[in-house]
Amino acid sequence: MTQLYVAVLSLAGFVCLMLAMPKHYSFVTQSTLGSRQQHFLRTAGWLILLLAVLLAVQHWAFDEGLVVWLGWLSVVGVALVFCLPYWSWQAKAEKRPFRRAARSEEEDITEADSSPEAGAPARQPWQQVLIAGCMVLLLAAVVWQYLQSPVKPLLREDAYQGRIGPWAYTLAEIHTDAPEVEALQLGIKEFLIRFCDSCNAEISIAYLKVREPRTLRSAGMSFSGNRERYIELAIPPKATLDDGLWLTVVSKQGEVFQQRLEIEQISPAMAEFIRNQS
Repeated sequence: MTQLYVAVLSLAGFVCLMLAMPKHYSFVTQSTLGSRQQHFLRTAGWLILLLAVLLAVQHWAFDEGLVVWLGWLSVVGVALVFCLPYWSWQAKAEKRPFRRAARSEEEDITEADSSPEAGAPARQPWQQVLIAGCMVLLLAAVVWQYLQSPVKPLLREDAYQGRIGPWAYTLAEIHTDAPEVEALQLGIKEFLIRFCDSCNAEISIAYLKVREPRTLRSAGMSFSGNRERYIELAIPPKATLDDGLWLTVVSKQGEVFQQRLEIEQISPAMAEFIRNQS
């Protein structure tokens, strides 16, 4: 649904900026654009585009949100360019019989020299087809790139939504495949966690570990980052599913909150890895 909102807002912003141009305004509305109307449409257009990019960044974070917004700008921009010439209110030119008044050779030469298109070669049909083909290819490349871009881990349907203490969070494995076996034959699994925006100002540090930690010093690996926190979790060789995943969060006031998570619920691939190594 957010995709639709960003697309509609981008289209609305482009339409306002287009109508802020006297030529396009008179073409669409068959009336004259006033200075107040022009200022209002121009301001509204930029504000609507700003709202679209803020919505995209708020939903997908800055990096992916900006790409999504630029992609929709390209799509609606090309659509607007192709649809505008077929506007239903466009005044149709009256067909008149071709007449040529007798003119002197000197008048023909003077008119040819003063014409704004004098000396400019006429665009051939194959050139128009080439330009249209390039625009279609550009649009297809944007759509293909968007469809091929993977969903961010914290936005996937399998991301775990939870609450620890007074804070809500989302936890997800970065990749859904089996953990990678690295040095010392330890399996490594990557996770991301994101607390609510107001929670980040209250949280000092967060840890994740297989098995219940005895003390805060053994709380496990700490997440790094600010908004989306990242961790590479080492899986002990003798771990079992009953050990569970333990999330520890420390507030800036020193309060400690702990929560046990089911491994199968957070990462089925990690659960299968633990079964195979036991």
